[in-house]
Amino acid sequence: MTRFARAAALSGSSPLRAAAFWLTLAAACWGIGTAFSKQAVAEIPPLTVLLLQLAVSLVFLTIVQRVERGDRELSRGSPRLARLGVLNPGLAYALSLVGLTTITVSLSVLLWALEPLLIVGLAAWLLRERLSPALLGLSAVAVGGIVLVVVDAGTGGQASGIVLTVAGVACCATYTVATRRWLPAAPSTIRVVAGQQAYALGFAVILFVAATLLGGRSLPSEVSLAGWATSPGCDACQPRSPRSCSTSSRCSGSPPEPCSVSDSSLGSGSAQRS
Repeated sequence: MTRFARAAALSGSSPLRAAAFWLTLAAACWGIGTAFSKQAVAEIPPLTVLLLQLAVSLVFLTIVQRVERGDRELSRGSPRLARLGVLNPGLAYALSLVGLTTITVSLSVLLWALEPLLIVGLAAWLLRERLSPALLGLSAVAVGGIVLVVVDAGTGGQASGIVLTVAGVACCATYTVATRRWLPAAPSTIRVVAGQQAYALGFAVILFVAATLLGGRSLPSEVSLAGWATSPGCDACQPRSPRSCSTSSRCSGSPPEPCSVSDSSLGSGSAQRS
């Protein structure tokens, strides 16, 4: 058992309580990170924000690995699991951050509530997990509620932002199911997460260079202290293998007004307030 695993076990009277504690903490980090990301993409191009978040996350995880293993050489995790990092957080977060420039935080987290529902469907299809009639019925009600809110004219978002966010949600759901299938054979979860972040960072660099070559603005002209402070978000705090799908602790309150972006939203970053 690793040092961090022992600490988790001591945080509750049972392994289940310890797991619930860490998952709750991860959900809180996700919520805080979403609000920070909204502030960041209002001033910094989305792909630049993604690069900063992944770089900070990878540095943090590298330090954790070094603490876990002391002076011993850091061994690699499963290459197959690591490559899933291109899907999430790579592609999923790129789509989500670009979408976040044109929708509010409240709408974003509402759309992300679709993720557990998609996971349920994919798990039944790919992993052959059995679904009870009650689960199917409640899932249908949840989907209906989300659709009703999204089609409301006062929701606060553009159609392009909604589509991009839902595409990011689909990437995350696919990632979660794939990770669930292969993770039990992995020697170390922390090495898997670090490997996925490394692949995601490489993918983000490719997107950043491509957007720049295509004429998108990848560097901000002027950024406030708050913009730089919030750009890393809480990406490093969020486990990926697999992560909690709960949305109960995500952002609430009065969200910022939706932003309008220039022609190429992938590389144009600095959104202007409506």
